[in-house]
Amino acid sequence: MNAKFYSLTKRRGKIVFCVTLTLFMSAFSFTASGQTPTPLSIDGESRFRSHRYGVTNHSFLVRVNSLLTPFGSNTNNFTVNNCTVNIFSGTIGTYGTASQNVNTLRILPSSANDFNDYINGVTTLDLVHITRHINGIASLNTLTQTADGPYRRISADANFDHSITSADHSMLGDLILGIRTDLTRTSWEWVNADDVANNSVDFNNNPYDYVINYVWPMDGFVFAARSRNSIIADMPDYFTYRSTKIGDIVGSGSGGSGTNSWICGTGTYFTGENTENRTSNLDGNNKVLKGSEIKVKVDINAISDLMSVELPISINNELFEISKVNCASNTARWNYMQDENLLMFVDYDYSSNVLGFKGGQYVEIDLIAKKDIDNVNNFIHWSKERNVEIIDDKLNDAKTSVYLSYELTKIPLNDIKWYLENKTLNIISSDNRNSKLKVSNLSGQIILEKNIVLEKGSNEFILDILNSNAIYIVTIFDNNGVLSKKILIN
Repeated sequence: MNAKFYSLTKRRGKIVFCVTLTLFMSAFSFTASGQTPTPLSIDGESRFRSHRYGVTNHSFLVRVNSLLTPFGSNTNNFTVNNCTVNIFSGTIGTYGTASQNVNTLRILPSSANDFNDYINGVTTLDLVHITRHINGIASLNTLTQTADGPYRRISADANFDHSITSADHSMLGDLILGIRTDLTRTSWEWVNADDVANNSVDFNNNPYDYVINYVWPMDGFVFAARSRNSIIADMPDYFTYRSTKIGDIVGSGSGGSGTNSWICGTGTYFTGENTENRTSNLDGNNKVLKGSEIKVKVDINAISDLMSVELPISINNELFEISKVNCASNTARWNYMQDENLLMFVDYDYSSNVLGFKGGQYVEIDLIAKKDIDNVNNFIHWSKERNVEIIDDKLNDAKTSVYLSYELTKIPLNDIKWYLENKTLNIISSDNRNSKLKVSNLSGQIILEKNIVLEKGSNEFILDILNSNAIYIVTIFDNNGVLSKKILIN
């Protein structure tokens, strides 16, 4: 038996007619039992904030429930796949005659809500604007364009408590660093365009009260007892929505992490021009042996005070162990995301001051190679998924250069090959190095100890001081390690 319950709920001072169904079919088809719906073509829009361009990763579930008996319903899913005027379109089923008010619409927009969806468009610059809002320096309502103010405040409310506090700022910071992979709310929020247009003053004062997950949690927007004629006549009222991305306060840069890649259009949201010049000084076919120690450095050539820094460095987890990180800025936070092979640095001052770091070497990262690597350049580089973001004291992209470089600080001695022929020790080295040669007998008595210079290639040493028909221990060591083996003198 299908039971219907009706209730009156007060939302934002208005009485809203709600329909609750105690039983939903586990799988829906266009034609439900009891009634045959009449097809109706619909067009809908999912626009970004107050702008005229759309968002391409949204889906819309539209369910129609009949108030007639026997019970009838149908559910359709629409995927946004372009940025034309009709952002999503298709066919739904309606019930009754054209003028009967017997159709209840349930409209539920959604997005992926995975890590890529949550992190898209969220950068350290957004954190800077949130802290300035919290500290009373610059309200999110005052940023260009001002019509986006209510949407920015929704976006800054990461923990969904209808306020903007340090808790939101901390949650979004952990998201950028990869310490967390989601938020305590959906990655996008939607408002009904007609609803906010008719209540613009209240929406500006209390934008949190208009989002779908507050007004209609879990259910979507519900419009009760509509006729087919009224749906046709007022279609924009039902199917036009404004969306905002949680954590995404402003656009900056060109693509990547600077702007949300699902927002299609040009205009005031896309405010910045990416002026960062990031260079990897990793030249040549740099082979690295297992056990080698590598020092990675990032240098920032700053010509003005900096407000924030975000550095995404790709370091392959299967090939390298991070043994130490030293950062010149005492406000920086960093985290290594093993699943993403990404080392992230987020740096800004919560008091909204400029950074104490004034340029130069920003960070040193000590790595140990876990395996032999033919070309280290393929496995240490700037992330291809996110931009370097460096913001100056005017909150613009800083005109600066950023350099990523590395050097080998320790090469293991296991790259040395040697063999003994009569009393001649032949050592083959992969590079030039200063080492020490020591020979001792099995009792530990040192027979020979001397500094040697190994050149790249073959090096011969005559050991005529050694007795024939005896076993010795030959050791080669330097700052890179120790290599020892027993030899038999014939």
